[in-house]
Amino acid sequence: VKWFGWLGASFGLGLIAGPIIGGFAGEISPHSPFFIAALLNIVAFLVVMFWFRETKNTRDNTDTEVGVETQSNSVYITLFKTMPILLIIYFSAQLIGQIPATVWVLFTENRFGWNSMMVG
Repeated sequence: VKWFGWLGASFGLGLIAGPIIGGFAGEISPHSPFFIAALLNIVAFLVVMFWFRETKNTRDNTDTEVGVETQSNSVYITLFKTMPILLIIYFSAQLIGQIPATVWVLFTENRFGWNSMMVG
């Protein structure tokens, strides 16, 4: 439960700090928010690579039954057959979710004369 609290706190911090950092960076250059996001992603990748250890057991699991392995493979085959439609649904949902944010930026710039710092 404690780690879920940390996860929620990090999401909240990101939702507050992200637009602030993006607004200030957008005043410098339209490209700078993307460079800052790339830099933060590289830092996060390096932290994950060097801070966390592998959780997969490295022992050789030769004592598994053949029937269980075959059944497991059939689940993966079924999953990959349905993957294209799932990706289309996911892409459509993400696109629908991003349209209001894009329209909001264009609307406030046009209607109220807001700049990138005001929009965030």
